[in-house]
Amino acid sequence: LSSKAVYKSSSDVTKQARLVRGEFFIKTGDLASAEKDFETGLKLEEDDDCKFNNNVASGEIGDIYFRNGQDKKAMEWMSSFISKDPKNKEKQSVLKEILVKNDKKDAVDEIIASALDGIFQHVKEVNTQCRDYRKNGLFHEPVTHYNEILHEHPSDEGLWFNKGRALYDYAQSL
Repeated sequence: LSSKAVYKSSSDVTKQARLVRGEFFIKTGDLASAEKDFETGLKLEEDDDCKFNNNVASGEIGDIYFRNGQDKKAMEWMSSFISKDPKNKEKQSVLKEILVKNDKKDAVDEIIASALDGIFQHVKEVNTQCRDYRKNGLFHEPVTHYNEILHEHPSDEGLWFNKGRALYDYAQSL
């Protein structure tokens, strides 16, 4: 067992503990402590590759903002949350649940559409650039670019297809 494996394991436990504590604090009405635990878990997620249920934590933070009467801050938080991977069905579900719960059902489709519009131009530019690379006989570069953008938008099926096509072209070029 490597030290890195132990670190990841203990990091996962710490993140899970933050999620459980945050949910406990919500049930007891201590929203400030809940928000702190969820935010700490999200920061830990950014620091390494371990999985923290950031969809749940992000949704809960948005809900806490609504409960505290910070509707504008809550809407900005939820918009930022969905914009990171707007095609992710779990994220869409969390967004819808929190907004419906807080009487903001009409905003769900608008927020998702806005997030999708935000990534559309970026994806279009990457696809155009990768197509140009392939036309010029450069096959490794598109794979690298698709890996980068898929890290940002892992639920985009079109990007996965395009990466597959780029990998096929790369393999054929060898």
